[in-house]
Amino acid sequence: RAHLLQVGAQIGAPARDISQHLLDTLNPCFATDTLELRRITWESKAANLEKVVQAEAVHWVRSWVDLKRRLEQDRRCYAFFHRAFVEEPLAVLSVA
Repeated sequence: RAHLLQVGAQIGAPARDISQHLLDTLNPCFATDTLELRRITWESKAANLEKVVQAEAVHWVRSWVDLKRRLEQDRRCYAFFHRAFVEEPLAVLSVA
């Protein structure tokens, strides 16, 4: 995006047109009614658990035991899924 903005500043109006077209195209795709918030638990699919591990940028998950502890009853982990990518979480939210 930064590169596109830089190029856009150099070429002017055509880049703004492209940017607006992308916004107009992508905004409906990621409207709130196309997203589903699902709770992630230890019983969730292994692929989704792996995504939780990959998405964690602040407190690294050190092991499966660590992940299991983070998904216990007193913790909450959710993921946003898009109806076009039913099993691919777009974003993961963890709440202690």
